[in-house]
Amino acid sequence: MSTRQEAKIILLKEFISNFSNTIPVAFENKDEFFFTTGVKTNKPTSSAWVRFLIQNNSSNQISYGSEGNRKFGRFGIISCQVFIPSGTGTDTGDDICEDIVDIFEGKRFTDVYCYAGTYSEMGIQEDGFYGFKVTIFWDLDEIK
Repeated sequence: MSTRQEAKIILLKEFISNFSNTIPVAFENKDEFFFTTGVKTNKPTSSAWVRFLIQNNSSNQISYGSEGNRKFGRFGIISCQVFIPSGTGTDTGDDICEDIVDIFEGKRFTDVYCYAGTYSEMGIQEDGFYGFKVTIFWDLDEIK
């Protein structure tokens, strides 16, 4: 059974393996931009880009017992912000959001389960970009 940190690595690998290699991505709390091929790039000023974050959320204890026999439910969120140049409509943003949802929605990766994905518009953001937010919930059981 995976730990929360192992789950983050599993989900990150799925994203990198399946997301477009032409849209720059900033991962978690970093201001560096990469294509999913690993090539570093500058922050886009007039094209789409994504911020990708895997968050731990809540936990609960499912079973009790001696060490090594206790089961815990771990819950988290895949949270992506999608940015497109403002004034260009929303089709590109919708397409990118759907692509992200399709990577994870309703799928199991080893013992990490992903559920229904949603996205919504955030409106005009900093630097003249129009934003969207993608949310996909995940969980796993951990034995401790």
